Amino acid sequence: MRSQKTCILALVTFLTTVSTSPSLFFSLPLSAQQTSDQAQDPRKAKAHELFEQGQQQIEARQFDSARQLLQQALNIYQMIKDPTGEFAALWTIGQSYQKQENFPEAIKYYQRSSSPQPPTRHPRTRKISP
Repeated sequence: MRSQKTCILALVTFLTTVSTSPSLFFSLPLSAQQTSDQAQDPRKAKAHELFEQGQQQIEARQFDSARQLLQQALNIYQMIKDPTGEFAALWTIGQSYQKQENFPEAIKYYQRSSSPQPPTRHPRTRKISP
């Protein structure tokens, strides 16, 4: 029991340290390729817009509203199979729970953001037999 509490305390400390500057991870300027992708797929642009609004709501400490926006963005990122967007949305939802000191929920979303994705195959590739 004691080691479990120590592990949870260490994880919370680490997450608090990492999450003090979320803009470092998720507010970086879009690359030319990302901008081009958004111009071609309005769903991706909408997801990014919802994500940005969610971050603004977190800064305003409107956590329920933030999570609703981030969940909408997450749904779109999953639909268009954008793992980077999925990671960012899940991580940021975790941050919203952490800022409310709801650590079990925060950890759940942090774990979901770090779970390995099944391998995907580019649609223009084909399997080569040995």
